[in-house]
Amino acid sequence: MDIGFAVGPWDVSFDDIASSVEAAEKHGFASYYLGDHFYVGEQLDSLEPYLLFTLMARETERIRFGPLVTPVMFRPPSNVGRLAAQLDLLSGGRFVLGLGVGWGEAEHRTYGVDWPPLRERFDRLDEYIQVMRSMWGEGPASFEGEHYRLDEADSLPKPEAGRPPVLIGGAGERRTLRLVAQYAAEWNSVDLTPEAYRHKNEVLAAHCADVGRDPATIRRSMTTIGFVGATDEEVEAATLTQMQRTPPPGNP
Repeated sequence: MDIGFAVGPWDVSFDDIASSVEAAEKHGFASYYLGDHFYVGEQLDSLEPYLLFTLMARETERIRFGPLVTPVMFRPPSNVGRLAAQLDLLSGGRFVLGLGVGWGEAEHRTYGVDWPPLRERFDRLDEYIQVMRSMWGEGPASFEGEHYRLDEADSLPKPEAGRPPVLIGGAGERRTLRLVAQYAAEWNSVDLTPEAYRHKNEVLAAHCADVGRDPATIRRSMTTIGFVGATDEEVEAATLTQMQRTPPPGNP
């Protein structure tokens, strides 16, 4: 089993992130993921994760890294596809592209980002991955979908080894796990009980059977939250702050 970090890059400095990821690699952690948000709960300093990923690519040698996760409405897939391809190349194949449908309606509306119904966001995520995969292939790509289009678009330079691995976050059984079976190299869930985790894996295996994929080819990871403090009071305060910032997870 590998253990990694998932960090929210808000209310911290560039130096904080740099020293943190360097320490994570030094002490043997396998991965280092960053949240991708304009803000969570309140507007604090919020560092752009894709800028930080270039730092990680150059300042580390072994650790995997990426967004956990990039909401589908924040950036067009052609832009994220190019960023992912070049981060993959810059890091020697260590970049993992985490994607999801988003849950923070307030941050979308605050920054003028469309917030369509959940069904449409899932439809967009499906097309989003198709667009990027077509750009990562050989030659220019054209794509005609309901939400996204390409006209002889290419992503140059190409990724390190075909295409960056895609991580999909969430545990919804109808749409999320179906998309994991279709596209993902890694599935990330949040704080599932052992019973729920076993059940979700059975659902994922059924989706894999439907699309003709071996479920053993999908990496599994789970995010859980931990707090560190000098006293019980510090830990309790940090826990309450996080509960106020982050709603319960869950999608179809």
